[in-house]
Amino acid sequence: MRTVAFVLATAIWLSALAQESLTYTVTGESLSRAWLSVLYSAPEDNPSATQSPELELRQRFRYTLTLSRLDSATFEARWTNWEVETPLTPELKQLLAEIQRLSPAYYRRATAGTIELFSPAGREAWQRQAVASILYPFQFVRPSGTNQAEWRTEEQHPSGRVRCRYRLVRTEKNGVQVVNKVVEAVVLSEEEQRLGKTHTIKGHLEYRLDAAGTILSVRGTTREQIGYRGLPASYTEQRLDIQFVRRTALSSAQLKTKRAQLARLQGSWHGLYAPPTQEEQQQARAAATLRGKTRQQLLEATDQFLARVDAGENIPVEQQNQLRVELEAGFVVYGEPLARALAQRLQTRSQDDDGFWLLAGVLSYSGLREAQAALAEFLIQTENTRLKRALAQQIALMRAPHSEVVQQLWDYARTLPAGELQQVLIVSLSNLVRQLRTRDEALYNTYSDWSRTQLEAAQEPTQQRFWLTVVGALANPTMLPLIEQYARRGDEATRLSALSALSNLGTAESVAIAVRLYPLEPSPAVREKIAQLLGKWWHEPQARTTLEQAVFTDTSVRVRKAIVQVLGELATKHNDALELLVRVAETNSEPAIRREAMIALAALHAAGVQVPPVKAAPAP
Repeated sequence: MRTVAFVLATAIWLSALAQESLTYTVTGESLSRAWLSVLYSAPEDNPSATQSPELELRQRFRYTLTLSRLDSATFEARWTNWEVETPLTPELKQLLAEIQRLSPAYYRRATAGTIELFSPAGREAWQRQAVASILYPFQFVRPSGTNQAEWRTEEQHPSGRVRCRYRLVRTEKNGVQVVNKVVEAVVLSEEEQRLGKTHTIKGHLEYRLDAAGTILSVRGTTREQIGYRGLPASYTEQRLDIQFVRRTALSSAQLKTKRAQLARLQGSWHGLYAPPTQEEQQQARAAATLRGKTRQQLLEATDQFLARVDAGENIPVEQQNQLRVELEAGFVVYGEPLARALAQRLQTRSQDDDGFWLLAGVLSYSGLREAQAALAEFLIQTENTRLKRALAQQIALMRAPHSEVVQQLWDYARTLPAGELQQVLIVSLSNLVRQLRTRDEALYNTYSDWSRTQLEAAQEPTQQRFWLTVVGALANPTMLPLIEQYARRGDEATRLSALSALSNLGTAESVAIAVRLYPLEPSPAVREKIAQLLGKWWHEPQARTTLEQAVFTDTSVRVRKAIVQVLGELATKHNDALELLVRVAETNSEPAIRREAMIALAALHAAGVQVPPVKAAPAP
């Protein structure tokens, strides 16, 4: 009966806030210790865990929290009257003021009790974490269908994904139920495990719920520790005492106003664990690189650099790289206005000097449509042949190319007379189109079909080799039969070009083609190329088998030496390659091959690889 009553109470909690607000007082005390140097230094330079942390913060705080239900699953959380008893530095006072300005926050609760928070557009990861920390004590999860006095869940903590255990401690005479919640484990990702991260959350929270399912109090102390291999761990301890104060009815007008406030916000829903996104991390890195530099200051530094180039000054590479890094960070922070300003400066360049390459390089790297369009326009409009060729090469480095820019350049390339400029531009476009394979499948397929047609129509070996390069850059698996034809029937240089095209495709069919070609190939140079490809595909059994046979039986010493070199590179990661290399050193009939194998094994040993003992070679 006690368990059934608890299940009913939990279900009632999910509907208890209809047309009303619940007010709580939250008091607590926290202690945080962190080593800031871990953010800036290599592990061996960081302080040991026995040294004093660079940040130690103690605070006693108190605030009022009001939870209002807006609909069947959505709530408003509003915190007011925030007081901190302990002295704070000006920076921490400012941080506290920003946290208070995050109120009100909105969240939704699933039937089981998990919480998701609404993050308005522009809110940073640390702000989401601050709101999540305020809401977390009210996340009380009980999976549907569970009617036991103890249960386990996977849910989210503000600092990670966790496995929790809930246990019904007792039911008091007045029907109030007491439940303890502990975090049994923090679930680490593969990347976090690879970095040697450790993350524990000790302690527990005690919940008291009345017969209607309303949370009457949350008390407890949690101790969280986060560390990485070779670095001192950061530590946070928090004591919480949350007490229910009163229940307040909401009028229809109040409820309508609160719903309207949420409806006006633009943003998205997040779990309580909402770490920085890739974009936010990129923004943070860019801001750290700029160190407060404005867009105007970046442009002034660029103009000074260009003036020095025009004056014939030999500017050190370090200074050029520093400006390049700052401009690339500037694109992230200031976006298209900076791109337009730099594009204007690029259009004034009349020769491919350091100033030209700086501007062309940062514009191609930015990924902004405005920057890419500026490069395309300059390439098309300039009459300077050297600048055209330079830009035709540079656009191959465009990051996240935009379809309309690629289409514009492709249209232009087809108007050019046959020659070096057209070839350079088409090869660069092939690399860009490959990046669009999933984002613009229609353009990718159209360009691939056009390239196939050009290859099939090519009569001269030089033309065939060029179009094999184009086809290879596209990495389209449908091209494999055509590539194999040229790898079989062309002259030696054409066959090598076909194998280079094949190397961009790591499919099982690519491996099968290389395996079929090896015993048929008369040229040692081409067999050497095939062996290098098979080493790249060592994970495929037929590739390993072919190399194992060839290293002992190929008629060319040159090819066998090349295979030994391939095995030496593979042996650092693959034990079967190391064992094969040892066998070559022990049994190969060619003294030159045995010497090559011994040299490779010696290099591996010097690099720290544990090399098995090598038996003496058989007597001749």
